[in-house]
Amino acid sequence: MGDLTALRHKIDSLDVSIIHLLNERAQVSVDIGAAKKALDAVEIGRQLVWNDFRSSRVHSHARKANLRNGNRKVSRLNKGPLKDESLNAIFREIMSASISLQKELKVGYLGPAGSFSHQAAIERFGDSVLYIPQEQIKDVFTLVEKGRATYGIVPFENSTHGSVVQTLDRLMDTNLKIRAESYLTIHQCLLSNSPLKSIKRIYSHPQGFGQSQKWLDAHLPNAERINVSSTSLAAEIAARETGSAAICSETCASLYGLDILERDIEDLKTNTTRFFVLGTSSDKPTSDDKLLVRFTVDHRQPGALCDGLKVFKDHNINLTKIDSRPSRERPWHYVFYVECQGGKEVDEEAIQAAVQELSKYCLEVCVIIITHAYGHRAGVRYVTNGLKVYYVPMGIVYSQASFPTIFGFFPIFRAIVIREEIDIVHGHQAFSSMCLEGILHGRTMGLKACFTDHSLFGFADASSILTNKLLKWTLSDIDHVICVSNTRQVCNCLSVLFLTVFLERSVPTHSISKENTVLRAALNPQHVSVIPNAIVASQFKPDTSKRDPTKITIVVISRLVYRKGIDLLIAVIPRICAMHQRARFINGGDGPKRIDLEQMREKYLLHDRVELLGPVKHHDVVKVLNQGDIFLNTSLTEAFCIAIVEAASCGLLVVSTKVGGVPEVLPRHMINFSKPEEDDLVVAVSKAIHLIRSREVNPVTFHEELKEMYSWSNVAERTEKVYDEITRSPTPPLIERLRRYYGCGVFAGKIFCLVMAIDYLIWMFLEWLFPKEEVEIAQTVDYATWRRMGGNNISLVPRKGPVMQRGKESFPYGTERGFRGRGRGRGRGQGYRGGYFRGGRGRNGGFGARQGQHGEEGYYKPSFIEDPWQHLFPPGYTERNVPVERPVDDLSTTVEVNTEANNM
Repeated sequence: MGDLTALRHKIDSLDVSIIHLLNERAQVSVDIGAAKKALDAVEIGRQLVWNDFRSSRVHSHARKANLRNGNRKVSRLNKGPLKDESLNAIFREIMSASISLQKELKVGYLGPAGSFSHQAAIERFGDSVLYIPQEQIKDVFTLVEKGRATYGIVPFENSTHGSVVQTLDRLMDTNLKIRAESYLTIHQCLLSNSPLKSIKRIYSHPQGFGQSQKWLDAHLPNAERINVSSTSLAAEIAARETGSAAICSETCASLYGLDILERDIEDLKTNTTRFFVLGTSSDKPTSDDKLLVRFTVDHRQPGALCDGLKVFKDHNINLTKIDSRPSRERPWHYVFYVECQGGKEVDEEAIQAAVQELSKYCLEVCVIIITHAYGHRAGVRYVTNGLKVYYVPMGIVYSQASFPTIFGFFPIFRAIVIREEIDIVHGHQAFSSMCLEGILHGRTMGLKACFTDHSLFGFADASSILTNKLLKWTLSDIDHVICVSNTRQVCNCLSVLFLTVFLERSVPTHSISKENTVLRAALNPQHVSVIPNAIVASQFKPDTSKRDPTKITIVVISRLVYRKGIDLLIAVIPRICAMHQRARFINGGDGPKRIDLEQMREKYLLHDRVELLGPVKHHDVVKVLNQGDIFLNTSLTEAFCIAIVEAASCGLLVVSTKVGGVPEVLPRHMINFSKPEEDDLVVAVSKAIHLIRSREVNPVTFHEELKEMYSWSNVAERTEKVYDEITRSPTPPLIERLRRYYGCGVFAGKIFCLVMAIDYLIWMFLEWLFPKEEVEIAQTVDYATWRRMGGNNISLVPRKGPVMQRGKESFPYGTERGFRGRGRGRGRGQGYRGGYFRGGRGRNGGFGARQGQHGEEGYYKPSFIEDPWQHLFPPGYTERNVPVERPVDDLSTTVEVNTEANNM
């Protein structure tokens, strides 16, 4: 008895020690959380035997291997008699309690309480966090997306019944990250308050039925099987009904007062379900990650999926799972999920290279540019595998600006949109009437709309006021606006690391361009993002061998117009030349102010020090820049000056007027600013000359910095974030569009509403007169075929008369009827790149096209299309005198259309 008392005293003493140690550990955890609060990365205490379990880092992606490592740590430290499972459970609760001390952690799961998802959540997070049950899997996603829960846990697949399709479907349209995975051994039980013989109805989740099918067929073959959203809900229903049973966990028996009729009815005793832990943030890849890739290919191309999967084999990446689900965007298109092994066995660069190569075979975003026809540019031009240009017959007013048609452009625009299956209209030019009209017509057709604002205007003159009013009208009915600026420079001023945040979602940020756009168009700032332009840095490399070491060469490349500050440039050139005898100027560009520059050169006899190049082709810009030491920008207004980025990348020190968004473009050590005044600009240029002479700055080093700052891949990724966001936003009804337009002004609002109403009526008239079913849908060509046929080197510039073309192979696409012709074509007709199609002119102005034939080696003389726009429109519509060669190989499904008046 004495020994028993002593042992009990010893246990009491150990309990006191455990309590003190636990509280001491908890205090350290609280201190760590306070220390890292500023970084928004709350750590859950140091962990010796568990799985790096932290609130800011649950698990990067899914890690079964890491879980095994944690168990092995417990086994190594555990000397008994406690079992490893018991120690794991204890440490899980310690971690859970530490979380609750630092911040309230909310976890959403598929409920009600007692479901397998609930058990998996407790296995992962312990009992000290707040659990929020949800009725459906999609509700768990929504809970985390809206910030009402820190994490969500959802079932992903079962070892017996396969993938959970509700989770796969919701993964298509979410920005949430997979933070961890958990495995739970599933033992199904049959619960009821009625005897087994009286069971008429059985409730369960579809996975529950799938995992217990053999037992049900053997013991309750005639019972009705009713699907519900979770196994715990099945138990809740069965508890209320006589003659009903539920397939669920044994835990539900005590929760809902049910009797266990049968235990372990699952078909396989190794029945296991894998759960995903979802969160809003992600971590850097680690050595034991898995990779889940989602992609889509064109099902109409033979071997498209095979080509995509072969990429992983070529890079020695092991695939562990593949699934497919309908895309829900277009009929008979599918989204594929591929899971592959990462970690130490696979090189991270190999994974990135594989994903990059996979994109070539995917059904991706294709860009359709719509602009006016000019010169020899007419019809359709194929630029790359994902870029196509439509040159529409529009009248030109001045300097490549098309004549406003308001409604006249609608029939052509509608035909192109239907033909290319456009989803988003993206405008890029505030001065382009085609851009503004395209957005108006696109919204009338129910498309999403986006606008990129490159301008920066005030309200000082009549033209700016009119432009701002029209822009406000257009942007009042837009889904999202992109302002052009360098967000990294903005955020450096605010001491905020913006880029990491932006890659998570397209978060609008502060900039002069954004403020200007929001003010002009009275926009909600939350619907405006800031994304910069970029350059291909490899095309703008410094080459000091081109420079004259005896001179200080100042380069100016600009349109010679008033707003580019050419008057200011004319005033400062003579003064700088007088002050610095070694200074000389190279001026590239053309415009109405060129005559003034020539007169200045004549007046001051500066022919040997001021060189006027005239227009400079884009591929010659780098040659001009590499002759200089300093780049001078004298703009009076500028949103984003891409020229100064190109100049700095070529190793030039930049001097610029401090106007508009220019201060946001380059780091401070790359540029000298001045006021848009003559004296101040002379001082800034003189300072730059001194820096070059004294070699206090080495502009050649700018190239590597700008290479990291500006990349088109980053711009594309951020733009896609905008596209993803607006495609998920609801389309406003007609009454909402009218309300937005009416808010544009007392008189202007009424005019805008009238224009929109007329546009809507025209659209309905076109739908009746030319049903969209009669507009031919563009066919697609896979990447490999496109490259095999010449890729970027294919020239589609039309020539009058017969065209000699090589006919080695043609595209086996065609229809059994003429393109809008009522009769079949007769004889040899229209030729296509890479061969020819049999088929001639239809009776009603169309072109017949039967199955494409493989051309033999040699050359063929195809005939010339007389009605090049005939294939876009139903019978009766003809646009003549627009000669164009129409190839049959259109690109993959389009998502964006750019409408602008600039030359392509």
